[in-house]
Amino acid sequence: LFLTVVGSLSISLMCLVNGGYESSYYAGIVAVLIGVGLLLPDGVLQTTGLVSVAHLTYWLLVALHAGFRFERVDVLVNNFFFLNLSAFLVIAGAAMKMNLKRQLFERQLNLETALRHLRESDRMKSDLFSAISHEFRTPITLILGCLDRMIRELDITEEGRSLMKSIRTNALILLRH
Repeated sequence: LFLTVVGSLSISLMCLVNGGYESSYYAGIVAVLIGVGLLLPDGVLQTTGLVSVAHLTYWLLVALHAGFRFERVDVLVNNFFFLNLSAFLVIAGAAMKMNLKRQLFERQLNLETALRHLRESDRMKSDLFSAISHEFRTPITLILGCLDRMIRELDITEEGRSLMKSIRTNALILLRH
């Protein structure tokens, strides 16, 4: 607020010294308005308030200086139109800025939610693979134990022993994966 008042007051006084409302320095108020819109507040209400302060400071000083008598109405209307248009654009820009911030916030919230769901899905997938792995490993380990005992203790042909070793090799491969 302080910077807005100081900037508006400084430019308004410069206008008074250089011809009042007929001075082209009134365009400096536009710089104050743009500064308000770009640098200061985030909200439309705050921007509207600060733009109003800058606008009213200029018009009040100019009107007081002219004694509320304006000889060049065309210049007055031109300045009034230009400053009002600038004020409108700054306030519209603040509204767009607020809308973009809201959209950004919503997207960040959606991304955080999606990330949380992704992590939960990943945890569930890992739990499922662990459970499936355990369910396969237990019977395979039991089969291997029986095969090893059969290979050692049973009197079987070489062809039978070869088949059992092949079964054992394949069971070990399954156990590793």
